[in-house]
Amino acid sequence: MTGSNDARVVVIALDAMELTVFEHLLEVGSLPNLARFAREAGRATVRSDGDTLHGSLWPTFATGANPGFHGMYFWTQWMEEEMGYARNSHPALTITPFWDALAESGVPLTIIDPPYVPLVRRPGVLQVNAWGTHDEIEPASWPAGYGTSFRKRFGKHPLEFDTVEPHGLKEKLAMVAGLGRGVDMRAQAIGTLLRERRGSGFFLCAFGETHKAGHYVAAPQQLSGTATNVSALGDILRPLDDAWPEIIDAAGPDAHIVLLALHGMVEQVDYSGGLGNQLLALALGKKPEAAVAAPDALRRLRDLMPDSVHRAIWRRLPGPLRAARQGALSSIGGDLAHDPVFRIAHDGHLGLRMNLEGRERDGRFGPGEAEAALARLAGLAAECKAPDGQPAFESLLRIGGRFAGPRAHRLPDALLLATPTVHRATTILGPEGRELANHDPEARNGIHTGRGFVFMRGASGSTASLARTEVDNRDFAPSLLSLYGVPSQRHHEGTVFFG
Repeated sequence: MTGSNDARVVVIALDAMELTVFEHLLEVGSLPNLARFAREAGRATVRSDGDTLHGSLWPTFATGANPGFHGMYFWTQWMEEEMGYARNSHPALTITPFWDALAESGVPLTIIDPPYVPLVRRPGVLQVNAWGTHDEIEPASWPAGYGTSFRKRFGKHPLEFDTVEPHGLKEKLAMVAGLGRGVDMRAQAIGTLLRERRGSGFFLCAFGETHKAGHYVAAPQQLSGTATNVSALGDILRPLDDAWPEIIDAAGPDAHIVLLALHGMVEQVDYSGGLGNQLLALALGKKPEAAVAAPDALRRLRDLMPDSVHRAIWRRLPGPLRAARQGALSSIGGDLAHDPVFRIAHDGHLGLRMNLEGRERDGRFGPGEAEAALARLAGLAAECKAPDGQPAFESLLRIGGRFAGPRAHRLPDALLLATPTVHRATTILGPEGRELANHDPEARNGIHTGRGFVFMRGASGSTASLARTEVDNRDFAPSLLSLYGVPSQRHHEGTVFFG
């Protein structure tokens, strides 16, 4: 396949959309226009690191390289040179997405809400970050005033970054309605911008609405007399399905159209963090109670407020303050002066760092002591049973054995992986038959997987088509560049999947 610099490529990302649920909605007729597109398009499944480093997926997509190259894994990250937390927009974590090479060669770009991917500041680029996103992303736009004009034109989006709070049925139904409105607004913006920016170009828009929905309605649940968790996802996507013929028409017959999800979302209430931190305390010779948060003054004040009030206040705090507070809450029970291993903020699985002298700014321990602590933790975790008798933890994953690159030192050293088939565990039977209780409130019931999907309809007259039935997240960068005849970059680890 030979690409052309005057190609037109439209990428629509249903972020975190679970493949099995999407297939069901297509099959039962809930999304007829998307179903027709799927039948006519090429299709492949997508492998990603969604089951481990949840926040790494879009940086991997954008760079075509594994997390050891770009170093990103969460919205707030431990910075060892500062012995504290910072947002992942920190200068030390800057990346250059593959579409920068397109802009450099003169291809117009339109980019809307890619999670954890910075601006491309070049002529011919229109980009807005954090119009409506599930993930916490620093608001930014290019050109500098474009975000303001974009919001005036298309409206204030109802989706704001998630505050990870418990939701009752009434709140979930309101959330579903709000996400549906957001999908409608996004679909209308896509159609309008595609009509206005005709001709060659690269267009990418990510739907964060499906990501938030996946976290809160993954578990089988009757939300009302007529609505289930699955039908709710169909309701959220229906405005996109209604607008899909218009979007296809606006893109034009000469456009390659790509519909994807880099990962899915399946039922599981997080328990690795709270229960795993108690096991870490045991591994360090402490009582597990040391790892259970006692409310400080800020938390006691927060608990006096209605949920809606403290959520609004949290969202309006300065980003660096939120990042630092989130890190502090994740470090309950830790003592950097005495612990060879400590917990760091991470989504889902318990994230761990070794307190290494010479790497952490104030590190105090050698590798032997830290490795011994991790080995003790792994042994304790192997003894734990969920209430149904299954092992509570799958393994202690050593990140260094999976990811390599110039920023691998930015990543957690290990993750304590919950067993995927354990959907919830308010208690576990721990070492020596000791019962450990999960004190974290049940908020979200969906957790990331490492499987997504991609559908692709090639442009009229083009020979480009999906040549494989399974692709890797790292393959997207070289593959999409190839549609323009732009070669892969030296750091790209994937291969072209178009034939």
